[in-house]
Amino acid sequence: MPPISQRVLRAEEHLLGIELRRPFEMVGQEYFLWKIRSEREGIHRSQIYVAAVMLTYSPSILTIENLPRMDVDDFHDTCNKSVSLYIPRYRRWSLLFTVLHNYIYRRWFRPYQSEIEHQRFLCKFIAPRDLGNKGRPSQTSIQSIISLHEAICAEVDARSRHYEDLRRRFNEPYAILTELPARPALYVLQPLFKALLMIFCSKEYRGEDSTQVAKLPVYLVRTGVEKGLSAPISFLPIAAKIDVYLRAGQGTVRTSLETAIGFMMDLERRERDAFGLRPDPWRPDTWTMNWFQTPIGAGRLVGPSSWLVNSEERSGWDGDGFDVDRMLKALEEQELENNGGHCSGAVRG
Repeated sequence: MPPISQRVLRAEEHLLGIELRRPFEMVGQEYFLWKIRSEREGIHRSQIYVAAVMLTYSPSILTIENLPRMDVDDFHDTCNKSVSLYIPRYRRWSLLFTVLHNYIYRRWFRPYQSEIEHQRFLCKFIAPRDLGNKGRPSQTSIQSIISLHEAICAEVDARSRHYEDLRRRFNEPYAILTELPARPALYVLQPLFKALLMIFCSKEYRGEDSTQVAKLPVYLVRTGVEKGLSAPISFLPIAAKIDVYLRAGQGTVRTSLETAIGFMMDLERRERDAFGLRPDPWRPDTWTMNWFQTPIGAGRLVGPSSWLVNSEERSGWDGDGFDVDRMLKALEEQELENNGGHCSGAVRG
């Protein structure tokens, strides 16, 4: 494959209307591999942002006994996540969601290294409606969220069985045409997701940006559903950073967002080390397969996109993921400037 000319790359910049950081020194196969990983990072960053901030899953506490059927997009976004983050809506809630997303994504993501196949990410944002208490969780509202969480997990399990049944009965093109997951087995409700949830104390938010939000309080709640975990969940590793204990669920503690995210990332790592990633990132979905099976040189691409770029040989982060990250940071700054962060957004029930 011949080198990609700077003229072509500069034309991309002109069409996008943005100055992109591109590794112009790359040529041939090295550039092709970087290009694929870069595009995957950009798509992943955009997908997670849209699901978390623009189309936040927002079921009502009043529908726990008869939760509406979850659509395919929310099914995708709930699977392959390690924890749910419940965010009671309060003032500045659209700004808050953007700030939280930027903070958590930047804590979790490692350029060129993170496993991002099949929409894998640390957490799913959920904005429960009809919760009461105006953004300040109480023992009663926490118990309601636990019940809602159980209903959501049951709905995801039901959707998964339904999609698998359809896939057995019909061929894959049918599944694609009807907007059903083409490979439902690649979307797994993680045991850790069932076992633990987070609740953000929205009333404590005063318009901080993503560099300042780490110290705000959240609740970590054990649900008691620990089947499939490598070991029970214990709050002992963060005991020195807990300021409140509650009896809700099988144990509830209040700590900072920074501590909670670090705790969840440690648990995520523990489960990965014990069992490997589920689903296996080596199993591509149809879209990924079309890219990864493109001939280059003497062979074809195999394996997850985290294998495509040697991060130790890269001096910095470039490409689509970097550009989307920069754009979302700029969006956060714009929202902060707009009327003190009072913005609106869309939610789905």
